[in-house]
Amino acid sequence: MRRECAWMLIMLAVLPVPSSFAAEVSISAPDRVSIGAAVMVDVTGESARGDFLTIVALAAAEGSYERYAYARESQVELKAPQEPGT
Repeated sequence: MRRECAWMLIMLAVLPVPSSFAAEVSISAPDRVSIGAAVMVDVTGESARGDFLTIVALAAAEGSYERYAYARESQVELKAPQEPGT
């Protein structure tokens, strides 16, 4: 039986960037993935040094992160959590 996660994928910038230097970046990923599965995330635009992607529970506190990967490439792989989301 396939179980799915309902988590939130977010991209975080480590340092604030002045608006005159900010580049537009977007991410896209599957709406749902299986527990523990590899998740491929497409990153469009130029991310800043230290920007990273993470998957956290919908109820997670702002600024929290778990597994993460730096957004240095146009496609980034993350691993979905082992616990189902809500």
